[in-house]
Amino acid sequence: MSQNLHYVSKECSGFGWKKNVKNCTKALLNAREISAQEAKEEELFSSPAYEQYFQEDKTTRDANRGSLEHRTDIIEAAIQDFEKKRLSRHAFNEIFPAVE
Repeated sequence: MSQNLHYVSKECSGFGWKKNVKNCTKALLNAREISAQEAKEEELFSSPAYEQYFQEDKTTRDANRGSLEHRTDIIEAAIQDFEKKRLSRHAFNEIFPAVE
């Protein structure tokens, strides 16, 4: 950390105070091992509240694409909607009677 602060002070020595603050902030954020945005995402996605309300969508995908994460209540509603549509589609079919 002391090397980062030394680098930042060296980087920002020749500017006015407004530009000095901006450049100092940029230099400090870029000198860290991970950026502020990555740290925020890591903090958010590893929290128990996120894990409680979100779950991974386990659908078949191309290997190059990642999985999607949705709120659990949205997934539950989609499953119930799908089951309701599937049952109503076969309600008047004699081969597959509707299950109540």
